[in-house]
Amino acid sequence: MLQKIVEGTKDLEFRYITMGWTRVKPYSGTISTPSKLSKLFNEPTAEICLEFGSQLEKKLILSCHCLENEKGDYFKLKLSEINKKEKLTNSILSIEFGSLYIDSIQLYETNNLFSEQQNYDKLNFLSDAIIVKLNNHKIHPTISKYMLFIGEVGEKEHEPTICSVFFRSNELTKIKKKYIDKWKLRETIYVAEKHAP
Repeated sequence: MLQKIVEGTKDLEFRYITMGWTRVKPYSGTISTPSKLSKLFNEPTAEICLEFGSQLEKKLILSCHCLENEKGDYFKLKLSEINKKEKLTNSILSIEFGSLYIDSIQLYETNNLFSEQQNYDKLNFLSDAIIVKLNNHKIHPTISKYMLFIGEVGEKEHEPTICSVFFRSNELTKIKKKYIDKWKLRETIYVAEKHAP
């Protein structure tokens, strides 16, 4: 299911990320949102919408869910497709991207046992964090840009929040060390047929 959702963005230009109420931390370079945008889930979730295509013909919701067990709260990311005509609620912030396409998505896990026991095919959870590689092979075949999304607790207890970081390829090592150092790479899903080095 996850593979099919991601591969559905192939050859579609990545246009916008839409968020609800958002907290920007300019000196750390992060954007965080606890807001819900869709009616996909009954439970509290944080959501952002990724929009693709010249007519915005494909929309994906990246959601953060709080999973509780005796060891504490775990915040997992999930990817879902919604109808392009579905109206988003609480839409406040729109981030524009130009002439970029998804090349690949890397799924990262922390080292907790709860993560390892999840049935990802059934629940369609991505992971604790994902790194999305973006590029345009026709214009700049060797230049890539990246997005990091992390599921985390918000200002309130059990409040799911999505933390977003945008950066270039020369910052990849630094960003990974700062935010997901020693986390495990669980899977890489490729979208483009050709990949920049």
